[in-house]
Amino acid sequence: MKKLYALVLPVLAVAAFAVAPATALGTTAYGTCETATKAEEQHPPCGTLEKNFKAFPEGTTVNITTKGTTRFKLQTYEEPKPGEVVVKEEIECETLTDTGTVENVSGVGRSKENLVFSKCKVNTGALKGCKLSNITGNVSNQVTSATTVLISIVTETPPGFGVVIASGQAAPCTAGMSLGSVTGTATGTQAAGSNLIVFSNAIGLTFLSGKARITGTDAITETASGKKIYIN
Repeated sequence: MKKLYALVLPVLAVAAFAVAPATALGTTAYGTCETATKAEEQHPPCGTLEKNFKAFPEGTTVNITTKGTTRFKLQTYEEPKPGEVVVKEEIECETLTDTGTVENVSGVGRSKENLVFSKCKVNTGALKGCKLSNITGNVSNQVTSATTVLISIVTETPPGFGVVIASGQAAPCTAGMSLGSVTGTATGTQAAGSNLIVFSNAIGLTFLSGKARITGTDAITETASGKKIYIN
């Protein structure tokens, strides 16, 4: 489908660096909250005096794990007139998992991730109820502000996140039938003090030759330590 981010996607990594020390990074860097003494200055987005934000060092690649905390929905839609949205097709996925890396480049958080959407199905139209094979693909993410992350689907061959009917189903759910690929970008929000990336009808995607949007939430953590990853 955040990084359907629902379906697919979703959306999800990236790169670019700088020479400034971690303490001098701005409000678009990735990092974790570390244990600190009360004498040390509290640094948002960490919530208590015992925790300080520590940006990952410039140019250092950090392995991450991301898991969906909600179902993801990918919808195609039309806009007959300004302010009016008509949903055409919808795909829903119960689970999102991904692995990848984050890195601060010139104070900007970037990541590269492989997304796997599973337990997916079609919710609308003639194929309603048809189960889908796992939807997988690669994305690159870039922090664009203290609270927003832009996810771009990496162009490959075939490009985007392929959507295919799973095997073992009765007609009209024909095994191996391709419904096309999800491509494009989507912007998610990551609130201060939260490691959740939220996609709320995030536009910018394309599916079935039309506009598509994604809804869902995932959580990003450092693989080695299990610590939550924040933007600051």
